Amino acid sequence: MKNLIDYIAKHTNPMRDKYWEKDIFIFNALLKTLNKEELVKLKKRLGSYHPLAKDINELLSPHPKIIRNVSTEELLKQFANGVGKDSDVARETLQERIYYVAYPEQKMILKAFLLSKIDGDRMWAADLFDDLWDESLLEALKEHLKINTKEKSEILR
Repeated sequence: MKNLIDYIAKHTNPMRDKYWEKDIFIFNALLKTLNKEELVKLKKRLGSYHPLAKDINELLSPHPKIIRNVSTEELLKQFANGVGKDSDVARETLQERIYYVAYPEQKMILKAFLLSKIDGDRMWAADLFDDLWDESLLEALKEHLKINTKEKSEILR
């Protein structure tokens, strides 16, 4: 991995290459492949004022923002439980992961967000309907509408 650390340090030098930030997502992906020791070495080499320092600090934090090496099904269980910080981390991880998993898993994620009781989750799912719509989601949508109709009728009573 020393070569990867050298590559990142060499190609993210703002003094040497002023256009490196157009590929920032590639460098962030490369950072996620490094282990903790390698991240510490890279952080020392780049310095605390380097543009990637914030991303390295997030990866080194004891409470990582994104969960890796956890199955989508496990994340969906954590998200469905809706209890505390685990649910929030699972939500963020699923929202980031949806573009990189197979289509059946995308549908499971979209369905879970559609059936969520939080308006923001349902709006996020609705924004993805154009890209990920499938007839199997129609049943989830009907179920969601039934739930909302029951809630509204109870409120009106």
